[in-house]
Amino acid sequence: MHRSLAAAVALLAAVACTASGQTWQTLVVSRQRHGERALRVDVEYGAGELSIRPGSPGTLYHAELRYDADRSEPRREFRQDGGVGTLRLGLRSKDGFSLRGLKRKAGSLSLQLAPDIPVELDLDFGAGEADIELGGMRITALSVNTGASDATVRFSQPNGATIERCSFNAGVAAFRVEGLGNARCAKLDFDGGVGDLTLDFGGVWSGDMVVDVSMGIGSLTLRVPEAVGVTIEKDTFLISFSASGMVRQGKRWVSENWPEAPHKLTISIDAALGSVEVERTR
Repeated sequence: MHRSLAAAVALLAAVACTASGQTWQTLVVSRQRHGERALRVDVEYGAGELSIRPGSPGTLYHAELRYDADRSEPRREFRQDGGVGTLRLGLRSKDGFSLRGLKRKAGSLSLQLAPDIPVELDLDFGAGEADIELGGMRITALSVNTGASDATVRFSQPNGATIERCSFNAGVAAFRVEGLGNARCAKLDFDGGVGDLTLDFGGVWSGDMVVDVSMGIGSLTLRVPEAVGVTIEKDTFLISFSASGMVRQGKRWVSENWPEAPHKLTISIDAALGSVEVERTR
C-alpha cells in the first residue's frame, strides 16, 4: 500500500445480500490533512446514486462506496506531491462488464471534500441520480460529465475561490445547476444532448460571466436575477424562444438594464430542437 494511504481509515465490510447474483460490499475511506495545501479529485462512477458535499475542516476527504463486488471493484488512489493531494476514486469493471449498463439503483457513492483548501474537481458520472453541493468550498476548477442521469449541481453559498473555466456535459439527462452567481466562474461551457436543462444564475455576483451553450433536443431554462444585465446570441433551428424584458438587437437579445447593470452575463446558444426560456428572478 502506498505510504500516503497509510494514514487513511479503510473499512471493507461485506453486506449480507447475494440475491440475483449480486454481492454487495461497502468501502469507507477517510484521510485527515497532512500538510496538503490543495486537492485534486478525479471521480469516475458508472451508475447508482452519487452525493458530493463539503466535509469538515481538517478532513481532506471522506467517502463511502457501496458496490456489487461480482461486477466491479473499487478504485481508490491517493498521492501527495509538493503539497498537492490527488485523489482518484471510483469503480473498475470486472471481465469487461460495462458499469454504465447497470440499473440506476446499482449502488451509491457518498463523498465529502475539504472545504478549507483549493479543490479541483473532475467528475464522470454515468447513469442514476447525482446530487452535488459545492457551496462554501474553494473550487478552483470544475468539470462535470454525465450520461443518462438526473443530476443537480449546487452552489448554495459563495465559492471561496474563483474558477477561470468550468464545464458541464449532460447526455440524455435532466440536468440542473443552481446558484451559478455564487460559483465565481468567469467562463462556463455547457453541452447538453437530450433532456431538460436548467441553469440558475442566482447568488452573490462578484464579476461578469460568459456562457456557451450547445444543446441537441430538449428544453433549456435560464434563470437570471433582475439586477444582472444579460445578452443572448443564438444560432437555433426549430427552437421556440421566450425572454420577457429583453429586446432584439440584430442577432442578439439584450436586457433593458444592460448599459447600467453592475454585472453582465453574456450567453451564446447553439441548439437544434426544443425550447429556450429566460426567466428573470428577484
